[in-house]
Amino acid sequence: FAALGVWGTASGWPDVIVAGTMAALFLSSAYQIMKQALHERKHEQQEGHSH
Repeated sequence: FAALGVWGTASGWPDVIVAGTMAALFLSSAYQIMKQALHERKHEQQEGHSH
């Protein structure tokens, strides 16, 4: 879709928009993973488990 947008508009903005969307999805998923990992780590520490 970005390639069609670049071809149709003769500008690079569609690529920038797609790249920004992909970066936002990556950052969102990374945040969720870190949030879950910290929650699990806190839960394990409260139970006294260690690895």
